[in-house]
Amino acid sequence: MKRTLTYTLPWSISLTATIVIGYEVGARNYAAARQYAVLCQMTAFVIALGLIAMTYHFIDPIARVFTSDAETFWAIRMFIFYAVAFSFFDAAGTPVQGILRGYKDVKIITYVAFVTYWLISIPMGYAMAHATSYGPYGYWISLIIGLAINASALNWRLWKHTAWKVPISYPSTKE
Repeated sequence: MKRTLTYTLPWSISLTATIVIGYEVGARNYAAARQYAVLCQMTAFVIALGLIAMTYHFIDPIARVFTSDAETFWAIRMFIFYAVAFSFFDAAGTPVQGILRGYKDVKIITYVAFVTYWLISIPMGYAMAHATSYGPYGYWISLIIGLAINASALNWRLWKHTAWKVPISYPSTKE
């Protein structure tokens, strides 16, 4: 359930961001669009941090639900730890996708996803799982690295290019 919440809440915020930011951009109210972008991103981040903190705090009881075997317990615990890191970077990138869609900057999402997942994450995961001692953990590590690169690239695009390429126009106070 935790994984579902840590994805669906930022994802639903992403969908909302597409609508509210698209509305403000369409109305040429770029200052409000930027405010919504910050609000959406921070809301998703705070929710994710709360869920991640709870999961990390209860990591042992969660792992014990699945097994009583000590060796399996530590493997499950490690996978949950990787899932927590995965959720963090997923929550950092998912809302930005909706924000960029609201700004009508959609091609970059596809390009970044293709590069980070297909050209970086999957080959790295295969190599780490089969050519190193990481085994199945190698796939998780590579997915986390891919998500981190994806979130960083999309955030860079949003804050260094998209959100600031449009001028801020304030309503005139003259009547």
